[in-house]
Amino acid sequence: MSEQVTRAMCRWCHSMCRVAVHTKDGELVKIEEDQTDPRVNMIFPPTRACVRLAGAKEFIYHPDRLKFPLKRKGERGENKWETISWAQAVSEIAAKLAEIVKKFGPESVATTTGTGRTDLWVWQRFMNVLGSPNLGGQGTI
Repeated sequence: MSEQVTRAMCRWCHSMCRVAVHTKDGELVKIEEDQTDPRVNMIFPPTRACVRLAGAKEFIYHPDRLKFPLKRKGERGENKWETISWAQAVSEIAAKLAEIVKKFGPESVATTTGTGRTDLWVWQRFMNVLGSPNLGGQGTI
């Protein structure tokens, strides 16, 4: 199969730079600035010096990247883990969260976010359904 180029928006920061994603057989070959982006020849070159873009392939294919849920096996600090299914992970987290809310109330749960690129509404909705106003982060600071 030949190399394909897909134009996309980079979501790793707020600039939302346009990028050209090169893939072959479903694998990432490289990501580079989209030459059709009108900002390319301006004073602000959006992706030429971007470390996130330069490290994208390493980030995606790093051998130590987690690709599945892990559960501690043994005592804390022993660095022993077992692989569990996504269904089991979600079920156990939901059960523990329900236990905390039942025992201490929904306001005992707090979360923080980054600068809220596009998914802040998900956290806001989650905390609203849970019944806790305790959502903070860069956006609220």
